[in-house]
Amino acid sequence: MEKIKSSVGKAPEQTKTPDIEKDYQNAIKELKDIYKSDSRLTDFLSRVLMFVRAGVLEDADVSKVTGFLCEDKTKKRLSEFLEKASPLAKKIVDFVWSNPAGFEKIERDIFNRDGAFTPVNEVLSYGVDEEKSFLHLHVPPCKTVQNKVSLLKEGLAEIAEVVQDNENIERITGTSWIVAQNPNLLRRLGFTIGGKEKTYKRLLRSSFLGNEKPVGSAFMERNDFLARYLKQRNNS
Repeated sequence: MEKIKSSVGKAPEQTKTPDIEKDYQNAIKELKDIYKSDSRLTDFLSRVLMFVRAGVLEDADVSKVTGFLCEDKTKKRLSEFLEKASPLAKKIVDFVWSNPAGFEKIERDIFNRDGAFTPVNEVLSYGVDEEKSFLHLHVPPCKTVQNKVSLLKEGLAEIAEVVQDNENIERITGTSWIVAQNPNLLRRLGFTIGGKEKTYKRLLRSSFLGNEKPVGSAFMERNDFLARYLKQRNNS
């Protein structure tokens, strides 16, 4: 992963707003929950390492946490964990505020890695379910990305080649906040809207921040998708 340029560790004084202070508090609450679960601790460390590779965190900072977690579990204390992990959380929250685009890039990497998705571009990834004969579209974090619609169309045209090469794919599907938020866009792209699904909590464990968004579903059959996007790809 390429290093992301940013000054971290101390956010500019003008950003010390009640909102960032609230994010610091939420980070501590999240760390307390993480500490209760071995699986979440493992997940926490794997995500923290993504920030090390991006140059946001230092190896020395992370080694204090990993060293603590390797100790005898009966001797561990939550207060000690918070003492060692809180500086990491604070640096990440500062990075979210000082470099939202850089943070979002790391989030996309985590999103695609955790879901085992294939990235197409900044706004589109996909996964193939051979058993159910469908290709599922995914929209990674892309709030700061410009020209989303153009990138979306370009990505769909690229995916058309994947569909053409895999005869087992019978349907292209998507379940995302973008369907619920802008169903007309999906209709213009040729998809049938399946309606709103549930409301889900998108917890950004890499930043200790989260929110709830409604999601919707959309789909397009194989032949319709190829007729629309393979031609577009060939004409580009």
